[in-house]
Amino acid sequence: MTSCIVYHPNLVDIPLISKKHELRIDAGVSVIPSANATISYELTKKFSVQTYGSFGSDERYFLQGALGYYKDLGNRNIMEIYNGFGYGYGSAYKEANPGYLYGDYHVYFSQFNLGKVNDNFAHMDYGIGVKAGFLHSNLTEEKPYL
Repeated sequence: MTSCIVYHPNLVDIPLISKKHELRIDAGVSVIPSANATISYELTKKFSVQTYGSFGSDERYFLQGALGYYKDLGNRNIMEIYNGFGYGYGSAYKEANPGYLYGDYHVYFSQFNLGKVNDNFAHMDYGIGVKAGFLHSNLTEEKPYL
């Protein structure tokens, strides 16, 4: 999907929730005007919630929410499964052949995370995530965009 200017892939934090009432916050900004943040919180001994938001140039924004299940696999190894929904808006303008494309989109997804918390090396957390989903867009084209 990286060739589609309206939808931009989002790098959401892999929280690796491991204990009750744990809160993880991740935020970032870039030189190209954009910012994002992820907030993850453990609700019960096995379930957590995660919210993510980003906004940037060209009136682009994206919000998502997910409910997750996590399990401590022992030796500080954590497994998580999140299911959620996202909503976004984007636009693109092409100067070479003047055209404008804009609209909103919905993302339904599942994500599997696996990682290690408080590792012996520098007490770091590290993990890997695999995300799959369905993207539904509602785009409008003014003048030929292609």
